[in-house]
Amino acid sequence: MRLTDFLQRVADDFRAQTHSGECAWSGLVTPGETLFSAAFVKGLHLVLGEGLALSANNTNCLAARHGFPLVTAMAQAANEAAAQSQNAPSVSLTISILPLVSISDDGLAARLNLLPPEDGATLPDFLELTARIRESGVVYGLKNDELRRLYDEVSRNAVAARNQLIAFADAATPGEDASLRMEVEVGAIPGKLLDDGRIDFRERRIFVAVKKDQLLAVKVSATRGRGGKDVRGEEIPARDGVDIEVKTADLCVFHPESGEIRATEAGILSVVGASFRVSAKQDISGDVDFSTGNIRFQGNVEITGSIQPGFIVASRGDIKIGGDVQSATVKSHGNVVIAGGVVGESSDVRAEGDIDLKFIERGKATSGGSIRIRGGAYHSDMTAEGDIQGGPDSRFVGGEIRCGGSITVGVVGSATAANTVLAAGLHLRRYRRYLEIIERREELARALDKLIQHRGERNLNCDAYIDLQEELAEADRALAALDLGRGGPHPAEIRVTRELRAGAHLRIGNAALVVESDYAASRIYQDEADGPVLIAPLKTR
Repeated sequence: MRLTDFLQRVADDFRAQTHSGECAWSGLVTPGETLFSAAFVKGLHLVLGEGLALSANNTNCLAARHGFPLVTAMAQAANEAAAQSQNAPSVSLTISILPLVSISDDGLAARLNLLPPEDGATLPDFLELTARIRESGVVYGLKNDELRRLYDEVSRNAVAARNQLIAFADAATPGEDASLRMEVEVGAIPGKLLDDGRIDFRERRIFVAVKKDQLLAVKVSATRGRGGKDVRGEEIPARDGVDIEVKTADLCVFHPESGEIRATEAGILSVVGASFRVSAKQDISGDVDFSTGNIRFQGNVEITGSIQPGFIVASRGDIKIGGDVQSATVKSHGNVVIAGGVVGESSDVRAEGDIDLKFIERGKATSGGSIRIRGGAYHSDMTAEGDIQGGPDSRFVGGEIRCGGSITVGVVGSATAANTVLAAGLHLRRYRRYLEIIERREELARALDKLIQHRGERNLNCDAYIDLQEELAEADRALAALDLGRGGPHPAEIRVTRELRAGAHLRIGNAALVVESDYAASRIYQDEADGPVLIAPLKTR
């Protein structure tokens, strides 16, 4: 049976049954093969789908790939038929080519479609089939045994093979990133995240005493990636592991040949990322106040009391505070642990490493690592390059909490507080630029409104009006060009383990959402990098 006869039969069968249907012609066609004349059947409306092309003079329909003609018949809508001439077709046939071979998007797998011969069609012999598969682009990783098995099954049992895997290639293997194997326990922040969203907090160990010549850590070098090859035979490059730069200061040294980091003298260890420092420790018994003055020290500082209003504690090492930070300033090149809270609009805690505190109220905390908060954050400003993780009973109310990683908290917002802003997965430098542009745009808009009120709508052909319009347009272009997302292999999310209140402003990267109703335990995430912010129940075990 010719393909044209098959198409006519499909149309006739459809008219008799009065419903849509899909069927395939079992004759295997090849690229460039003429299938039928563009106007070979009367009473049919033909739609060319994937795998088909018209000849140069538009008179013939040609196959554009190896495969089997696939036909879908549908009735034309009554209004479409009425718009045509009296001989308007009543049946619409959509014709495409079911590919003999389909290759996955990543090029690592190929799947076979093979139909048993019928209606006078013939199945090519095995060698010819293999040749056509290769012509379809599969030249590497073909599993001949599996292909032979499928071929024999189709030939013997007249059963179609649909979407059957016949080739798979070699994926590239990325190299391992360089890492540090710690030989001294320094604890972890922000702790271990459990399946139900709670955090298994462990005591943060700072002020770890080390001995002279003690091994502190070993750098494990990055490894090279192993390239792969796809089914088309094309090489797939592999990513080499990313190196890390080990930095040491004061009483410790890094030996690049062995990868060892050792203390050169006894002292107190401070670790921030891949930076190591062994130094002396200054103890302050009681509060930092007029009796002590401001504290500035090259090593580590431990304060048993609180820091009173207006005072400064600055250190190149870790800082441990036994009480509160009360409208005071704390700056550390290492980590900061505060047994109490941070209180007051003038309070400012900054650390290049991690920050660990009980609560913060109308204060500011900025971390180059992560922030762990055991209690609540009330009308405060917190920024972390890494994660911000609250304990099971933590509550974030008002203020703005933003980070490059993920956020975990117990309760977000309240019925009486101002809107709470939570933003995760941010490229913080670009986000700061975004806020600057927003502020500038608001200033320009106010100036433009004031000018319109002063001069009136019909007297705005002045230079000041034109300049303001141009500046507003430039601000809009700058906002549109900013990518606020952090990127990376691990998508950021916001996990609310107890309650998410209406009115909260949530952001992940470029996407933002205002919560319109209350939710129980929730997971806020993006399905795709550029997708919207979604809220789903937080699964617990």
